Amino acid sequence: MITTDGKNLILTLPLKQMSYDALDEESGEVDNLIGYSDGKNFSINQLIDLSYKGTQQLGSAYLVFDDYEELKEACDLCKLEIWEYNRCAVCDKPLLGTHTIDNQGRGICEEHEK
Repeated sequence: MITTDGKNLILTLPLKQMSYDALDEESGEVDNLIGYSDGKNFSINQLIDLSYKGTQQLGSAYLVFDDYEELKEACDLCKLEIWEYNRCAVCDKPLLGTHTIDNQGRGICEEHEK
């Protein structure tokens, strides 16, 4: 929900969301937000609940921070978990999905695994 008090924009983001099972029946509340860090980007994102598939997925960023400490402070305040990702050692992209470890033990994205 978005409102204003005349001087400030006020955003209300629910901390929890209802989860649904494979039969589309309510199965309880789960987190709605998650902290995200890849070492360069720090944000609070939507957490997409896919419990019916046994997983969850990172969604769009709602709030962006300048550094990890600001993110951690906000996540501690709201009791949010932080998902931390590494970056590709070759192209520096965040390793959000499948990746490989090269001969030097560094994470590399699919584009550079050959």
